[in-house]
Amino acid sequence: MFPIRDDNPHFLTPLVTVLLIGANGLAWFGLQGLGSEPLLSRSVCTLG
Repeated sequence: MFPIRDDNPHFLTPLVTVLLIGANGLAWFGLQGLGSEPLLSRSVCTLG
């Protein structure tokens, strides 16, 4: 779950959080074969 807002003041952009979310997205797309049909179908059927 991602927090929407906080009462504490913040001064920096959450760069590490954004980079981690981006890395997870890239890893997911890479492992899914960038959406190519045979790899995506096989992984969904195998892993659920």
